[in-house]
Amino acid sequence: MAIDTLEWEWKKHPVILLSLNTAFFSSVNVLINTLYDHLLNIALYNNLDLRVEEMGAKFRHLIIDLNNKYKERVVVLIDEYDKPLLDAIGNPDLHIQIRNELKGFYGILKSSDEYLRFVFLTVVTKFAHVSIFSDLNHISDLSLDKKYTGICGLTQEEVEHHFEPEITNISNTYSKSRDVYLQELKDYYNGYRFSEKQITLYNPFGLLKHFDSMGNFIPYWYTSGTPTFLIELIKKQSIDILNLVKRVLMKDNFKSLI
Repeated sequence: MAIDTLEWEWKKHPVILLSLNTAFFSSVNVLINTLYDHLLNIALYNNLDLRVEEMGAKFRHLIIDLNNKYKERVVVLIDEYDKPLLDAIGNPDLHIQIRNELKGFYGILKSSDEYLRFVFLTVVTKFAHVSIFSDLNHISDLSLDKKYTGICGLTQEEVEHHFEPEITNISNTYSKSRDVYLQELKDYYNGYRFSEKQITLYNPFGLLKHFDSMGNFIPYWYTSGTPTFLIELIKKQSIDILNLVKRVLMKDNFKSLI
């Protein structure tokens, strides 16, 4: 590809998508059955058989079979890889069992490296690599990497460029100047920041819901996306949430050994 053009070579790759936010993991069996259902559906969609019995081995053989069938390396996407661990918080024995199961399952990714084109995992919390990824030591954490500061939200420039019709329509509807409306929008939905770079981001979900409701300022993300485990933890430890306002934490504070 020439660097000064957009003529990319777009290739299709087989994809394994595992969404772990689809169940409440009250036992190891629930985890195993959920993983099995995901792998089975992908195998059936691609006219493949799930071989062997152990879940990690099924995962590895599905990766290999997809690679062999399509002659292209496989993309693996895992959404909320830590959801089973979060559901087991408060139950130490179950937490350890689920952690061990996930460690073996995710460890397959390293041994299957030659068949993989790309692996991307999303996470709710900040479980350390040593807990379930000790065998997968070549992954990169993008959470606070300044190269990816804008990956999880919309910048001010992106909002003004892509949503100009919505901005104009709503500001006219409520007889506000564009500048006044933009400042209100920024005060309410902007403020996420993922590195030391001076870039803050809008919450995409809240912003889109705001535009869809013709300008209602409502904390959409809080009402639909606040992790239950976080609320329970705050209540259990009697944390004064007012003390969290403007509190400064260093980067190492985000490292956990759970």
